Amino acid sequence: MGRAYKAKRIFLALSIGVGFISAIGVFFIPQKIAEIFYHDASIWMILVPKSAHLMYGIGFLFITVALLVIALLNLKKQSFILGAGLVLLSIIPFYLGSQGYIIFSHESISFSYPLSTDKYEYGWQDLKEINYFEPTGNERGQYVFTFHDQNELSLEDNLYFSDLIAPLFAKLDSINLKIERAAN
Repeated sequence: MGRAYKAKRIFLALSIGVGFISAIGVFFIPQKIAEIFYHDASIWMILVPKSAHLMYGIGFLFITVALLVIALLNLKKQSFILGAGLVLLSIIPFYLGSQGYIIFSHESISFSYPLSTDKYEYGWQDLKEINYFEPTGNERGQYVFTFHDQNELSLEDNLYFSDLIAPLFAKLDSINLKIERAAN
């Protein structure tokens, strides 16, 4: 009885630990994974869309619930099978989350979103305009990149994007394009 109780407490502690770490890690783990998968010498910046963070959060939730199920169902064979199934199920949102990226490089702007099979790549000459929408209330400012085929890429003005400003302005100067301030 004591041995099973200790194992149950270990799985319970693991579920709490994984839940706590994933609640913090969901903010920076997707970014680091995208940098590992998509890094190239010509790339200035790799950004991860919010939807990718959401997918990673769902994957971490499956793992946390798997450990919790094992602990709460008293370490029975069915709990391990259900837990293993949840861990395997977590692979799906992790994979989908890893498919989301926004890449700025010397030659192009590339992006793809989780849950979408569409991958876009535009040369800098394909960029029609960039509008900056001032922040309103609690919202952050938005940069909207519009391409000649009317496709748009919207990026929030945050700390990740601020690292991109200097090379972006230099590139825009070289192609003779300015960021326009737009009214909301």
